[in-house]
Amino acid sequence: IAVAFVLLTVAGAFLRSFQMMRAVDPGFRPDHVFVAGYQLPLNQYSTNASVDAFNHAAVDRLTSQPGVVAVGITNSLPASDSANGAAYTIEGVPAERWKLKFSNFAIIDGDYFRAMGIPLLEGRSFTRDDRSRAPLVVVVNQSMARHSWPGQRAIGQRMHVGNPKKGLPWATVVGVVADTKIGSLDEPNTDQWYTPAQQPAMLFGPQVSDTLNHAVGGYVTLRSSFPPEQMPQVLRSAIAEIDPLLALQHMEPMNDVISNVEAPRRFNTDLITAFAMAALLLATTDRKSTRLNSSHLGI
Repeated sequence: IAVAFVLLTVAGAFLRSFQMMRAVDPGFRPDHVFVAGYQLPLNQYSTNASVDAFNHAAVDRLTSQPGVVAVGITNSLPASDSANGAAYTIEGVPAERWKLKFSNFAIIDGDYFRAMGIPLLEGRSFTRDDRSRAPLVVVVNQSMARHSWPGQRAIGQRMHVGNPKKGLPWATVVGVVADTKIGSLDEPNTDQWYTPAQQPAMLFGPQVSDTLNHAVGGYVTLRSSFPPEQMPQVLRSAIAEIDPLLALQHMEPMNDVISNVEAPRRFNTDLITAFAMAALLLATTDRKSTRLNSSHLGI
């Protein structure tokens, strides 16, 4: 009985922790959002221009579908436990005082922030004017704005990828968005910035080649007024008009993406609860058996 109650106490703590995690705001609105992964074959999409053309066509065709509210493309989904990271330099910090620090980043296209329901807190989001020949721009999350420019307005500040000696071009902050969870909802918020897909110089410098040496993939994010079960057909039909041979992968509601990240915690909670209930049942059964035996013996 003592062991059973210990297990029940642990199970209760696990359950409470799981409930608290589920109550955390992920920083975006997953309701009515459907996502699908894709990988563009290198033999067909061998240049940045061809990838940009696919992205624009996908966003345009899907946006024109009835019931679709917003469409975006990204290389990194929030709350999926996968992210890209890079060191960065803030303008005005002397090279001798520079300290290595990393932040997560995402390459986005289309109306990504609206599609994911990520609030824009200050400034603006990206537009189609933010192209390769336009001045480089970046949107940062609230945590990065606070940590990088404490007591200052982040809009108008500049940063570049890598250390001060890297020589990569400066990008100007044009917007600040809410923090979004990278992995599990109970993990602390981290610094993150976003760059337009049409400005690869942010990551690779102004002399970046238009020719790609690796296949490009990403995720289509779609917010609509329709139920999630109707979205796969809408996505397939629209993408098939652009590239009939391109297969979409991992098509699922954004709520399912979050559930996948929560799965290990849910499994551990269910497992310890099952052990606790089994131990309590065995203890109760054993005690009843002991009482019956004692009664038969006349004790």
